Amino acid sequence: MYSVLVRVRDNANNSRTARRFVLYDATSSITLNTETAKLYISSAKEETGY
Repeated sequence: MYSVLVRVRDNANNSRTARRFVLYDATSSITLNTETAKLYISSAKEETGY
């Protein structure tokens, strides 16, 4: 799991922050249903309790 944090500040000292999480797993299969935009995960490691 990776996290990316971007903070932007302008000359008037207004700031905005955006955070995104990125999951990298070379063995699992994760697909996105383009009709409903829902994430479906079909498998996971047993240790995670999924």
